[in-house]
Order: sequence, then C-alpha cells, then structure tokens
Amino acid sequence: MWACYLIAIRSNWYIFYNFIYNREESQAHLLAAKEFLYAAEMSFQAGFFRATIDNLVSASELSAKAYLLRQPDKVLVQAKSHDVIHKKINLERRLGNVKSEHVDTFNMLRNLRADARYLHSALTITSDNLIVMLKDVGEFIECVNRLSEKKL
Repeated sequence: MWACYLIAIRSNWYIFYNFIYNREESQAHLLAAKEFLYAAEMSFQAGFFRATIDNLVSASELSAKAYLLRQPDKVLVQAKSHDVIHKKINLERRLGNVKSEHVDTFNMLRNLRADARYLHSALTITSDNLIVMLKDVGEFIECVNRLSEKKL
C-alpha cells in the first residue's frame, strides 16, 4: 500500500508520496525475523549450535523476503518455494543493492541448514563463525527495517 499526503502551508501545496510496496507485509516479516534472531541468540548462549543455525536461517530468509517485498513482484508474493527468495536476493547483490556480506551469510546458512537440522553430515562451524553470522543477520534486519519504515 502506498501513502500520499497533500499538505497546504500558506499558499503552497506540498506532496509527499511513498513508493514502497507491501510495507505492512514487509514489516510483519521483519518482526518474525527478529523473533527468530532472538531464538538464535538464546540457542547460541545455551550452546545449541544446530538450533542457532536453524533459527538464523529463518531470520535471514524472512529478512531477505522483507527486503524483496518492497518491490512490485507478484512472483515473490505468491512464491511457495525458498528458491525464489534465494535467487532474487542473490540477484539484488549482483545489482549492488544488498551488501555482499549479508548475502554471503544468507547463502552460508542455507548450506549449513541440512547438516544442522537433518544431520546430513557433521556440523563443522565454530562459535566465532556463529557470532559473526548472528551479528550480520541482525544488521541486515536493521537495514531492511530502516528502508521500509514509515517516514511520515
């Protein structure tokens, strides 16, 4: 939904228009991302690396979708697959719209999820790596929040 404001001050009219699409849905995804980030932080503090990774994957994907929802993209809104988000956020990086570090973390987490959740192979990650990922996902959430919050 867009917002348009017309304000008359003395004899001058001012028009404020917001071109951000799907703001409410984007903000809802960010709220959920913050919850999963918090769960990841609590899991990390408890020493549960698998749960940390799984929750970070959710936080990262929800924040990526929140970023992408700000654009008019019917495919994304109707997507039933994680692959759509993966492809589109990687495209945004190639276009220079998203920091490479955020997308690198997104991709790393996506690759670690199967090992963490389904025990496909040994989980080989250090606590230092997880600290960096926790910080990066948190920064991306805040970045998307600044981009999609109401300005008026």
